Amino acid sequence: MNQASNNPNDPFVTKSMLDAAFDKQFEKLQEVFVTKTLLDVRLEEMEARFNFRLDTIESTMHDGFARMDKKYDRIMGAIDSFMGKVENIEANDVARDTQLDRHDRWHRQVASTLHLRLE
Repeated sequence: MNQASNNPNDPFVTKSMLDAAFDKQFEKLQEVFVTKTLLDVRLEEMEARFNFRLDTIESTMHDGFARMDKKYDRIMGAIDSFMGKVENIEANDVARDTQLDRHDRWHRQVASTLHLRLE
């Protein structure tokens, strides 16, 4: 049986030589790629920044909607007040027209009784 030598041109390789070569390559890869722990830390930092921005946007939107609600309430109050005034005017107009019709009828009755002609 042939035994492997340390000669790089030797075609026979032992398990320990393979393990050593893999360990060396793995160490090189670890230097190049980030580890899971570093990746977890980076993801947590990104998530924290995202959540902060999301909270800021949500707070800004909530404040904006609250201001819009106040403006909406003021506008609706003004419209209700205006409509109340319009309803009062309409009620007064109806009462005035009724009174005017009654006066007109009385004038005609008086004119008829006195035999006067109204133009």
